[in-house]
Amino acid sequence: MNQPDTRMFTTELRSLNHSGDLGRAIVEVNGNQATFKVHTTNTSPNLPHAQHLHFEPSATNPGFCPDNSADANSDGFISALEGVPSYGPVHISLTTSGDFSPMSGLAVDRFPVSDENGVVTYERTITLPDTINAGNIDDGVIVQHGISELFDDHAAYDGVKRSSLDATLPFEASVPASCGALTETTEVVVTPPVDEEAPVDEDDTTVMPVAPVVNMDTTESATTFDMAVVNALNELSDDEHAMVADEFSAAYLEATSKFEQTVATAASMFNSSDNADMQPAKNLYIDTFNNAKATYFNELDIAKNQLAIALSGKDDVAKDMFMNKYNQVRDAYGNQLEMLKNDFAAEF
Repeated sequence: MNQPDTRMFTTELRSLNHSGDLGRAIVEVNGNQATFKVHTTNTSPNLPHAQHLHFEPSATNPGFCPDNSADANSDGFISALEGVPSYGPVHISLTTSGDFSPMSGLAVDRFPVSDENGVVTYERTITLPDTINAGNIDDGVIVQHGISELFDDHAAYDGVKRSSLDATLPFEASVPASCGALTETTEVVVTPPVDEEAPVDEDDTTVMPVAPVVNMDTTESATTFDMAVVNALNELSDDEHAMVADEFSAAYLEATSKFEQTVATAASMFNSSDNADMQPAKNLYIDTFNNAKATYFNELDIAKNQLAIALSGKDDVAKDMFMNKYNQVRDAYGNQLEMLKNDFAAEF
């Protein structure tokens, strides 16, 4: 389990500039040590993606992600520079090695590279500068950049349009692709280890089961569901359907985050319970799991129905394709969650 003096900050990364990117960032701060974890899907494959921690210099106003009104020059894009009034300047460059100061903000050769499926997985622990503390991070925003599909060659950063930060770089290399404002959480969505002081039998074998945590970063079934939803949304990511796709994406990310954190809280309560309280804690966990799952899928169904209404009569083919794909993966994921819960219950 995490140490009491560790503070955790999380955010769901949501698409900017109709990139279709989705993801999550987690920042763990213990003293002057900070571990940054970023996981995104649907990014431009096989390319580096610049990413940064932003916040206001005074940290008096929490940063936020820009909306279309930030497009000051009305060119149809929110550039990196146009986003600064919303999320503030770069304070930490989330590079893979070497310098991580704002000076490395455009060190493209030291940012993580997405795999062939457009997945970026990043983790790095750094020593925070004296000028940055956990309070600053609580006001911070994570922004990931790079959309190769905007102009000519979709497999490279190209095009005549130049970056708003450096005229030697293509616009595609620095344009914001996803963004999320960090918030502190007391429950971390990671799979908790077995308590070393859990009750043991005469053979010193741990008998207290560990309640499962559902998390797209650590649970295979959740990751599969997340990627399937992203792939279904890709079918709606063109200009005609981009707004509808973004609305569903936002609702999906909010509902997913709430579901995962609710289950994580219940799991933490069970895993820290005494042996005498194990049965009531198990019942509470299962009840919480059932209610959270029902609420989660109900919220997703509401978002799905709103999407269907928005497309109905305008593009029924696109609507039907999305609904069929989504319903299929939703049912499969629901069954996997039931199996996860039932396997845990069967350990008693």
